[in-house]
Amino acid sequence: MILKTTDPKKKLFLKEQLDNINNAEIGTLHAICKKIIVKYFYELEESPDFNLLLDKEQKYLLDTAVSNVFDRYIKADDEEFFELYDCYNSNRSDMQLKSIVLQLYNYKTSKTDYTAWKSDFLNSTYSEDLNSNFACLYVLEYYQKYFLQFSTEIMSLINTAKASGFDRYLDFLHCRRQFIDEFCSAPDFVSSVKILASADLVDKPR
Repeated sequence: MILKTTDPKKKLFLKEQLDNINNAEIGTLHAICKKIIVKYFYELEESPDFNLLLDKEQKYLLDTAVSNVFDRYIKADDEEFFELYDCYNSNRSDMQLKSIVLQLYNYKTSKTDYTAWKSDFLNSTYSEDLNSNFACLYVLEYYQKYFLQFSTEIMSLINTAKASGFDRYLDFLHCRRQFIDEFCSAPDFVSSVKILASADLVDKPR
């Protein structure tokens, strides 16, 4: 950079920075912040033995906090919590919902002013019209992509069933593929919900 610079003042500035490189505070954001807090703990009214949590310690505390919140809602017999619980958990395990809560918490803490961000986001994206509601459009796009990946697999199974003489599976497979094609081609959220609600799928043969 110094060799490429033709401006004498800029060249002098860069040379001074290079000469002082040994005195520079170089480190991660957390490490530098820790040095500042330890040095000026009395200004911040912090303890001089201030320390950073290790990743394992932080994970343990967050997991414990989420478990405590879950326990509180379970003891309170909260109906809305149990509805949410049933939507995101399976096999009597609450790990999936806990994982979502932790992801949301990490995203929340990454925002400088989460409350203002949430308010702006809701005001700019929320609509009572489900076909233009941002959240509904996101859900529709997510599940259309998710379902679409199975269409090719089912076509492969249909070809295998035909070649192997397993004709009794063809109605079942064709029915699933038709359902996926209809759902993935739904033009809007309301149409997709109607397709899901009216789905009349052929049972898998024994």
